[in-house]
Amino acid sequence: ARGEAKGGRGRGWVFLEDEDSHIGHVSVPKPVYAALRCAPLVVRVSLPEQARVRLLLDDYVAGHADGPAAGEWLARMEESVRKLTKRLGAARVGEVVAAMRAGDFSAVAVAMLHYYDKLYDAHLANHGGTGSGGGSRAGRLVEVAPADPAAAFDADELAGLVLRRVREAEKAEEAEEAEAEEAG
Repeated sequence: ARGEAKGGRGRGWVFLEDEDSHIGHVSVPKPVYAALRCAPLVVRVSLPEQARVRLLLDDYVAGHADGPAAGEWLARMEESVRKLTKRLGAARVGEVVAAMRAGDFSAVAVAMLHYYDKLYDAHLANHGGTGSGGGSRAGRLVEVAPADPAAAFDADELAGLVLRRVREAEKAEEAEEAEAEEAG
């Protein structure tokens, strides 16, 4: 979301993940979600699958799968996957749960990426945020991806790329506004 920076000088940017109106059991306040869906600029960050799997393993598995409460953690993870039965089908959920029980968390991450990527793509395209994929976003979409997809993931490099793309989009918008002003 973009707004005027303090003192009316320049622009200020706020970066929010636009996953859905709720994340797990937590709801995004309706005014925040509405503003998010009308953002003038949407940044889509694309990473190679290998890097995304590594991030998921670091975020969801490391310290849990082999920790003192590993059994409880595994039960919660299985419960979360089983909630997707209607969408994934019983056979696919069974495969994911079997991989989870076997400790093949990379396979679980890949399966979840394939499922959620389809939802994210539809959500990104859908202005209303219903997930149907109908409609279009109000803002400009810019893509950000590392220059070398084979290189190790570098969060600082990626953040720098995001900021560069935002500045480029901002300059393009300013040029379009100037052209429209001259023409009008």
